[in-house]
Order: sequence, then structure tokens, then C-alpha cells
Amino acid sequence: MLFGEYLLLRCLVDEETLLEALGDQVRDRPFLGELAVREGYMSPWDVYRVINKQRNTRRYFGDIAIEMGLVSEEEMDDLIQLQAKATLPLGEVLVKKGTLTREGLDQLLADFDELKKKREDDGRAA
Repeated sequence: MLFGEYLLLRCLVDEETLLEALGDQVRDRPFLGELAVREGYMSPWDVYRVINKQRNTRRYFGDIAIEMGLVSEEEMDDLIQLQAKATLPLGEVLVKKGTLTREGLDQLLADFDELKKKREDDGRAA
């Protein structure tokens, strides 16, 4: 179970609020191209070339950059990890929006972790 599902099940957020927060989470994270330039893997011109090629396709930036020989798979994995680390967790987005308080989030995360551990233990006992 994901934290967002947990919040829905506890009726602490509605679907609209959750979807809005998830959208904010994605919108606020850095683009892979930005990270590639910052980390020295690609030039701004390389990023432009990838985006230009990506325009009329449904392909991922990383797949195109690898295909074009601009980055290796390992480098793209590094960039994806950096992007994940820079992405604000859902709970933090909800605090920022005023949907949850800091104290409320801390308690919910503790409760959620306890529920996950209990489910893991129940799964091992079966």
C-alpha cells in the first residue's frame, strides 16, 4: 500500500486533493535534462536535441538520450536517482498545501510504518 492510498482509506484526503498533490509533486521535481546539464552529462544543446526528437513521440527523455548516445544507461540511472531524491515526498506536499499539519504528518507516517510492518509480519506468518 502506498501512503496516498492509506490517506484515502483513512478519509484524510479526497481523491481530488490527492491527485492535485501528486500533480504538484511531479510538477515541482527537476527535469532530467536540467539534472543532466548540472551533473555535466549533457550540454544544453544535447538536451534541446533530445526534447526536439521527443516532441511528437510518447518516448521517455532518458530512452532517447541513451539511443542518441548522449548518456549511458548507468548515467541515466544516476540522473533518475537524483530526480527521485529531489522530489518532495507526498506528505510534505500536503503539509505545504495546508492539507496536513507537520505534527499530523509525523503521526500518520508513524502509523503507516506500523501498519506496513504488521502486514509484513502477517505475510511471513502465513
